[in-house]
Amino acid sequence: GYIFSKYSEIINIGESYNKMPKCYQINFTRGLSGKYPLLGIYNLTDINSKINFIDNLTIYEYNIDKIHDACYNKGEMKYDYIAILDSTLEELDHICKGDKNMEEYKDNIKRLNEDSEFTEWISREEDVRKVTNTLIDNAKEEGEKNKSKEIAKNLLNKNFSKKDVSDITGLSIDEINSIKMN
Repeated sequence: GYIFSKYSEIINIGESYNKMPKCYQINFTRGLSGKYPLLGIYNLTDINSKINFIDNLTIYEYNIDKIHDACYNKGEMKYDYIAILDSTLEELDHICKGDKNMEEYKDNIKRLNEDSEFTEWISREEDVRKVTNTLIDNAKEEGEKNKSKEIAKNLLNKNFSKKDVSDITGLSIDEINSIKMN
């Protein structure tokens, strides 16, 4: 939501959509599954045609957990500054003490964390509520999908056609073929 609110602000700049500036979002995310890379680079691209829908928006997703592991296991030290982003303010005070550049870095981090426009585009309570609702919705969908698969298995065992099973359960023929093979 935040990136698109900022992106929509740049639409009003200038007299031509062709002259819109490049827009970048940089995410530092914890808790991503192991399949996510250390750095993911995302664009809004059509799955089939591979055409970029918005060609001046790029999202960089840093996987803080993998960066932390790399830095603290003597891996890719080029990410050591990013790993510091995962530090508490007390840890930053200790890490940065005596280094002029790092003190400036720490001060900027503190300033950004105190800037409500930067940090509070969504309240903590609203984020927790949305995350909880998302988990509940995902669990319901997974339960419904498992139930549909169970019904499909029973119908296949009673020699219903794949098309009929698909019509009854809403599962695709590919999903039904997968169930039949298992």
